Amino acid sequence: MEDFAAPSTEAVAEVQAAAEPAESSEPQMITIKELRAIKKLTVTSTPGEFWDGDKGRFVKGPAEDTSEDMVELKIKTQVPHGGAGSDKPKFEMLEYVVGEKTKRLYLCGQDDDADKFVGYIGIGDFKTVEDPTL
Repeated sequence: MEDFAAPSTEAVAEVQAAAEPAESSEPQMITIKELRAIKKLTVTSTPGEFWDGDKGRFVKGPAEDTSEDMVELKIKTQVPHGGAGSDKPKFEMLEYVVGEKTKRLYLCGQDDDADKFVGYIGIGDFKTVEDPTL
């Protein structure tokens, strides 16, 4: 009688699996065109990853393409300043490179530092930056 009343662990696992959402917590990779078409796009704390408010999912833009040509550009960027007593933000023209195909934007490393991926040109913090690859 006890076997009849208690559900098997396999049946419980199947019900739990069916109740869980099928979506992964991993961001879905989309094209730059699809990324730019999202109307409710929110920047996350991870460069290149965004919340797609239109479809309720995390997304990321195109992956790195080591064979693509890069174009150099300078962008006026707010930088931290060590001086105390100044509330005014400090801006400098910093060197970046952008991929011609993926539109991935990298801050050029100083001295022997590697270039740092910061996002995509024309999206998020770089929405107003003109794309030199067009």
